[in-house]
Amino acid sequence: MSLRPLFFGALFLSSLLAEGRNLTLWLSEPDGTTRRLTGVKLEEKDQAIEILLPTKEGESPRILHLLLTDEENGAKATPLIEQPTINKEQLRVVEIKPPGFKEESSNEEEEQPRLYREYHDRKNLFGSFLGIIPHHPNYILPFSHSLNDRKGESKKTEAKFQISFKTLLAQSLWGSKFDLYLAYTQRSYWQVYDGDDSRPFRESNYEPEIFLSYPTEIPLFGGRLEQVNFGLNHESNGKDIEKSRSWNRAFIEGIYNHGNLFLGLKGWYRLPEKEKSSPLDPNGDDNPDIHNYLGYGDLKIGYLLEKHLFSATLRNNLRSKGENRGSLLLDYSYPIQNHLYFYLQYFSGYGESLIDYNRSVERIGAGFLFTR
Repeated sequence: MSLRPLFFGALFLSSLLAEGRNLTLWLSEPDGTTRRLTGVKLEEKDQAIEILLPTKEGESPRILHLLLTDEENGAKATPLIEQPTINKEQLRVVEIKPPGFKEESSNEEEEQPRLYREYHDRKNLFGSFLGIIPHHPNYILPFSHSLNDRKGESKKTEAKFQISFKTLLAQSLWGSKFDLYLAYTQRSYWQVYDGDDSRPFRESNYEPEIFLSYPTEIPLFGGRLEQVNFGLNHESNGKDIEKSRSWNRAFIEGIYNHGNLFLGLKGWYRLPEKEKSSPLDPNGDDNPDIHNYLGYGDLKIGYLLEKHLFSATLRNNLRSKGENRGSLLLDYSYPIQNHLYFYLQYFSGYGESLIDYNRSVERIGAGFLFTR
């Protein structure tokens, strides 16, 4: 009897053997198919089981013999290689899933929002590195060109990049579904093509925040309200007094998915600061009118068409025509290889950077996106 190459392994479970427990055995084959066998009960510390594997029509039945072992740090499966039906060279340990683990079959993958799956894919990429995961998109634009004419200022073409990550501080606070996160985002504008002035950083914005996240998963309009976040945010540029810009906000944000459509609605309240006694006063509000330009929230819209991701972020101060100000950020990305995307960006309006919060900017850029 021939046995096609079959891979299997063990995922350690957290509890010791009590009166018996049901396990789910996942078998993954080289052709990419995955079989899930449920109702495998572990009743003894060392228990041999025989599994008759489903086969295609006309094929001989395949029998797999495993030894389920309950160890001090969990349960695992190993092949009984002395059985004549098992080829030692064709088998290795794979995994056992605990009861209640949900299989991501092809049908379930189609039902689950694709953009939401991409979010979990990027968590898998970064999650094992120092406990951090991506927060906002991480990218670099070697080409970022201003369409505004400003004589006497820095070169119109520069590099722009953003680094953004978060880490989980506490999970299931007070026995609830609330998770506590600490996040950091940095967006920098680098005059890399200005060799005459030693290629300085024109502007960098630093944005730490702390927030609570609650997974709602509420069905809504055919889609699902995935989660709600609320917390505190600080943003500043670290410049000297005359060019210093900063503000603090309390915010609430909802994230919604409907198939390949993503919506994120965020509102904020600017925490008040005392007025400066003079323009050179190091204390006090650097930019008391920033909310007149950056408004009180933003709306993010994303749509995944095949492998093409189109997104837009809109801000508006919701004021009358004469004082109405806002901004539009358009993004496009397309995968080049795993976790590397070709990226285009267009911005028009107020607040692309803190130093330009009260000046209208129009800018285009091209480069690479690492997480989306």
